[in-house]
Amino acid sequence: MRKGFLTGVCALLMSAPALSAQTPPQKIAVISSQQLFQIAPGRDAAQATFEKEQIDFRAKLQKMSDSLQELQAKYSKEEVSLSPTAKEARQKALRATETELQEKAAKMNEAQQSRENELMAPILELIKKALEEVRVEGGYSFILDAASTSGVLAAFDKNLDVTDAVMTKMKLLAPKAPVKAGPTAAPAGIKKPPMQ
Repeated sequence: MRKGFLTGVCALLMSAPALSAQTPPQKIAVISSQQLFQIAPGRDAAQATFEKEQIDFRAKLQKMSDSLQELQAKYSKEEVSLSPTAKEARQKALRATETELQEKAAKMNEAQQSRENELMAPILELIKKALEEVRVEGGYSFILDAASTSGVLAAFDKNLDVTDAVMTKMKLLAPKAPVKAGPTAAPAGIKKPPMQ
């Protein structure tokens, strides 16, 4: 697979027309998306919200699992005394219940994944915006991800790493938390007349 990729890249480079002397060199920078995501403003709050919602999700899954185990245990106790027809009917009902619970669990998992994506979307948007601003301000043609699992970026000059610049930009772009107004005190020496 990797050999085919390298062959393709070499063929592409060889087939590219020679660059004229007037074409400016392309600037490339590198970031670590993992680092950016770990310190992104709002990530901790989003993660805490998701973890809190997971508690209810896990409780529902556990309740469903417990009810199925209860039905199976009840069947196991009564199985000996059941007629072959009754056994077959109960087994069929158990399989149907198990299938139904598996489908419910799958839908709940999908809903949880969707919720996680919903909570993380503003953070990912902030990262993208910060990356684009750093790219434009720095005049970079490309910003590559050193943390990418695609294996395209094997080694790079550490001077090309603009992760810190993107982190700073994210902090500047992040929505500011509203300032909570506390009770205002009257200026010293001024007394309010008693209410009548």
